[in-house]
Amino acid sequence: MTVRAFECHAPGTLQLLGYAALSRVEDWPPDTRIVRLRFGSDWRCALLDRSRVVEVEGLLLRDAVASDERDCPECAAQPAAFGAEAAPAPQARAHSPEVEAAAISLRGVPMAVVLVKRELIDSPGEASMMQAALQPRFGDAAVVLMGQDDDGTPHFFGDPALVDLLDGVPIEGMPWKRYPQR
Repeated sequence: MTVRAFECHAPGTLQLLGYAALSRVEDWPPDTRIVRLRFGSDWRCALLDRSRVVEVEGLLLRDAVASDERDCPECAAQPAAFGAEAAPAPQARAHSPEVEAAAISLRGVPMAVVLVKRELIDSPGEASMMQAALQPRFGDAAVVLMGQDDDGTPHFFGDPALVDLLDGVPIEGMPWKRYPQR
């Protein structure tokens, strides 16, 4: 299920940490810019980017709560106009490369199946680098790469247990969507 959300970034590096649901953020004061996101049993502070609303698969959302400068001095040191000053301008984002992926959950395991060229699957070193580069984009969801033969036969690269879970899943039924690549 696709949900409207805001991006949340790590203080300092501004790396994407996850997404906070728009419906949740709407309940907070409009000047809220520091949040806490849940990662398993831990909570990490993050900067809320309200400069644009994005659509993401619901399983990519994080539990989020409003926070403030007292909880995270590192976030407090970031520019107040995070969306305008620290993040790339929206027009720059629009021209960034995109990836086609399906965010799914099988047997309770969230994963992002990312479509790549078939040749990449045959090069484990390059596939590992691509997988690592894409991981921050999908948060805690495991990244599995998928390439296809000319006849459409899928080939997967990733955790062998996840590849086994994907065996026999009809790829045409997956919720494919285009995501900006960062």
